[in-house]
Amino acid sequence: MLSILIPVFNFDVLRLVKDLSAQCITLEIAYEIIIIDDCSSVHYNFDQNFSRMQKVRFESLQYNIGRSRIRNLLASKANNENLLFLDCDSDISLNPTFINNYIVKVHHADVIYGGTIYQKRKPEFNYLLHWNYGSKVESPKAEVRNQEPYTYFKTNNFLVKKSVFDKVKFDESIINYGYEDNKFADDLNQSSFTVFHINNEVLHLGLNENEDFINKTESSLKSLKKLHIQQNIKPTRLIKLYNRIVEFNLIRLFNLLGELLQPYIKKLILKFPGYISLFQIWKLMTFCLEMKKPA
Repeated sequence: MLSILIPVFNFDVLRLVKDLSAQCITLEIAYEIIIIDDCSSVHYNFDQNFSRMQKVRFESLQYNIGRSRIRNLLASKANNENLLFLDCDSDISLNPTFINNYIVKVHHADVIYGGTIYQKRKPEFNYLLHWNYGSKVESPKAEVRNQEPYTYFKTNNFLVKKSVFDKVKFDESIINYGYEDNKFADDLNQSSFTVFHINNEVLHLGLNENEDFINKTESSLKSLKKLHIQQNIKPTRLIKLYNRIVEFNLIRLFNLLGELLQPYIKKLILKFPGYISLFQIWKLMTFCLEMKKPA
């Protein structure tokens, strides 16, 4: 029936696994939970904890293989026809019908995405940028997401038929952080597989500190540049904005402004992490400057 697949990196998933197991047992469905640790630097004694739990398999890798490869590896080890991918920093404790919400929709589409929410309570200042961005940009309801189902797809919480995943896997050429979800969604679209969104959100726990979030964003823009140059991804909103700037012959002026203002805007973002529009401007400037560099 269901294989729950969780890639782990430096995060304690014991509570998540216990909650998932409890819901599956209550529903009396055939299930398995497979966890692979991608060579974390922090250890949580998973071997001892998971060895006591039925239908839970744990493996630890000797070296880091990255976000795309580890998901493909997890899928290759699955025995059931439905694959539920969850990020390790997910929480379903406030959603007691999480598994059932997917089960009742299992035949509705080839891929079903549940969504993400962030904590309502404002975190400490040093985590505000990620929290604000996630809450305001990455958490639309299913009614909005279904208007552009491939655009809003993310990899943190989705159900996919194994027969579909065997045909459309994650692109292992994406080494840097970011945009593997966009590429996977594009490949689903190109193969005419359907994506449907439901309101079955997980609570995102793993907030990055402000500067770490900026650094991860910079890394993801390198991935986006590579995919765009190789014409290996459908234009994202950021690429469309970049193309408009190029189309109106404003790229030299925009890059000049970026070289002058980008460091200053970055400092402003770290000082005022609630201004997401400022972060979006910085992100566009950074991508344009990245595109200027030799491939």
